[in-house]
Order: sequence, then structure tokens, then C-alpha cells
Amino acid sequence: MKDIASAIGMLSVLLTSVGTFPLDTEVQTVDGSTKVGTCTVRGNVVWQYNRYVGTKADVGAKVLLLRRFEPKLDLSPLLDKTDRDKGVHVTEVDMLGKYEINGLPPGSYDLLILSKNTTRKFTVKFDPLLDYAQHNKRVTEQIVRAAEKTIAGEDSENSASAVSDLSDGIEYLNYGMFKDYVLVPHFAEKDYEAAAVVLLRTNKFSVHGKLKLISGESLEMNADFGNTYF
Repeated sequence: MKDIASAIGMLSVLLTSVGTFPLDTEVQTVDGSTKVGTCTVRGNVVWQYNRYVGTKADVGAKVLLLRRFEPKLDLSPLLDKTDRDKGVHVTEVDMLGKYEINGLPPGSYDLLILSKNTTRKFTVKFDPLLDYAQHNKRVTEQIVRAAEKTIAGEDSENSASAVSDLSDGIEYLNYGMFKDYVLVPHFAEKDYEAAAVVLLRTNKFSVHGKLKLISGESLEMNADFGNTYF
């Protein structure tokens, strides 16, 4: 019952996101500045080592900030260095778990954070042709049915099944955000699959889409990747 209660709690993440791609990401200003000038994106990136050690800085995690409305990108320079002319900004998380990208012109951006120390589930793979919004809706409906049966005591095996489906569903949700916020705005369709391989590899990742940077503004975007899968 504890597992299914946890699954139901996590299910709210899917219920608020299914069928709504793309979304504007809500962000909070750090200093409330309204002065005219360049912008900054900064944040903290961590992971969970184990229940004894707890939270650690995800040192070496890659942070990729892509400006919208720039020409489509090729694959070669993306994880190597910043190319401001193409609207590509790259940095890494430091020993304290912090990153910062400054000197940004105002505009709309997409942020991809690639964990260094955690890996994804290998049973769930990216499919560039999949309609992730519809897929996640179906997964959500399956989990809800399993959860209802478990709570009613009809089938105890549904608890483990619901938790497993939920875990897969969250992975698919992440892939949907990656496709809609990273691939579609910034790559040609023929490059979707290759870009996913080059960018994601086997690591966990976090996507924040349509960040609107106003002149002189600083935004804080954090990520906690939790535990690794192996």
C-alpha cells in the first residue's frame, strides 16, 4: 500500500502534464531586477548518492541553453563549447553543484541539463515518431485503473504494476519534453534520432522549455536527478 500511495503522489506530475505539450515553463526571478542589460541563468544540480550519504553535487553535469528562433543546428558542436552566434551556450556544473551562464541577450530559450552521475532506465527508449502526449495519457489512465483496484483490495499485484508503469511513464514524459523543447525548435526532423543519441547518451536529463529572459533578469533553474539506475 505504501508503494501505491507513493505512485499516486507521483502520478500528479503526469496528470498536470499529459496532453499539453508544449508548455511555457514558469520561472522565478532571483533578484527582481528590471534594468536594461544582459541576462543570466544559474542554478544548482544535485543527485542522491544513497540513503546514508544523501545529496551530492552532480559535478561535471552538462548545461545546454539554446536560444529560440535561431537557424536549425547541426550535431557536431553541441556538447563542446558555446557558440553565441548560433544561440548555443554550454557550461558544466562545478564542485559545489552550481552553474551560471551570463551575458545572455533577452529572448526565449530552452534549457537542457544532462546529469553526469545518474543514468536512465534502459528499458524505455526514445522514439522520434511517438506522439508522447497521447502515449502519456494512455499510461496515466492505466495507472489510475491499477491504483483504484489496489486501493479497493481487488488485486494486490496491481500495486507493483502501477509503480512500474508510473516509472516508465515519467521517462516517457521526459522524452516528450525533450522532443518538444529541444528537438523540434532547434533541429531538422531528419536529425531527431541522431541528436537524441549525441545529447542524451545514457544519462538522466532535465528540460525547461520556453524560458523568457527579460533585460537584466536572472533566472534560477535547478535539478535534482535522484538516484541512478545502476
